[in-house]
Amino acid sequence: MTPATSMQALHLYRAIWRASRGMPTARRQRFVRDKLRDEYEAARHETDATKITFALDYAALQLETINIQAASLTKLNCDPLYHNKREI
Repeated sequence: MTPATSMQALHLYRAIWRASRGMPTARRQRFVRDKLRDEYEAARHETDATKITFALDYAALQLETINIQAASLTKLNCDPLYHNKREI
């Protein structure tokens, strides 16, 4: 891994970690952080440039997904009708 890709990987790691704070529950935050740690640890010693590029692109995509999910789940979690649904 080159210094540039190491910096990019670290940047994405930190961005995903920060994005996990937007999840509405501690359980979801923990899930995102555990998955993040596992994925980065699995790719830590990767030397194939193609696999590294794919992993970085995938991490960037996951960052976008986490931000979208956090916004959506927070909105849903704050909706009082979501928690008070009754079957008619």
